[in-house]
Amino acid sequence: EEFEHNLITKASITTVAELSKTVDELSSIVEELREKPALAPQKDSSEAEMIAVSEIEERAKRSSNIVLFNLKESGESAEEIKRDDEAKLKEIARIMDTKFEALKVISIGKKETGKTRPLKVIFQSREERNAVLAKAKNLRTSEEAMAKNLVLKLDLTPKQRQEEKQLLAERNNF
Repeated sequence: EEFEHNLITKASITTVAELSKTVDELSSIVEELREKPALAPQKDSSEAEMIAVSEIEERAKRSSNIVLFNLKESGESAEEIKRDDEAKLKEIARIMDTKFEALKVISIGKKETGKTRPLKVIFQSREERNAVLAKAKNLRTSEEAMAKNLVLKLDLTPKQRQEEKQLLAERNNF
């Protein structure tokens, strides 16, 4: 009763009545929404929208990855290659003067004699990936032969790689 008395004295009766009516209306709307099933994706979504959504999802999936190029591969079996790749990553971390923990390391592509496959490194988070990329400059100043030719890049989608290629071509034409 005291609360009600304080409320009435602080707000006019019409204001309280309006607020009460609004709360009741919103409550009924919420109840209606709870009873309706979740909306399914629109069937008439354009193909361009679907491609855009797919691209956004793919970029998010790749956002914590990097790709290493020019890292010599050794070993014959998948197990040997994996152990060797992990050892090389530890050596790279030492050269870069940093520590990082890769969730997964994957050689990209089919193994061919005389060719080096890119190595995809998946990190826990985008922040960890960025920290590694920030230290990449230490590779160039290193005396290690393996590190001097090593290239670290973001894991880009095919569309991003195409855009990057076009931008580089435009830059080179100037």
